[in-house]
Amino acid sequence: MKLLRDVDRRWVELVASTAAPWCTPAPPRATSPDSAVGRIPHRQADALERPLREAIEELGLPAIGDEAIFLWNILFDPREILDVVNTVGLSEKDAAARFHES
Repeated sequence: MKLLRDVDRRWVELVASTAAPWCTPAPPRATSPDSAVGRIPHRQADALERPLREAIEELGLPAIGDEAIFLWNILFDPREILDVVNTVGLSEKDAAARFHES
């Protein structure tokens, strides 16, 4: 789980420190015929594969494949991170911890 926590913390830092110029407020996404996993950039999916696999194994859960990436993407949506950091007033470190605990 340490690797996944490190990845989570770094992602929150990147989103919050760059003010995520590529992340603009948007209404909730409508259902798409494309799979959610298919919308995740390949580099991001590749980077998450090992940390998620190791965390799942450490927790003794059955392998869930692409669903793990889908769930991570839901929890670590940049708009949600910015809302928590900017609106709730949590530090990047505290926000990463809260998202990870989700």
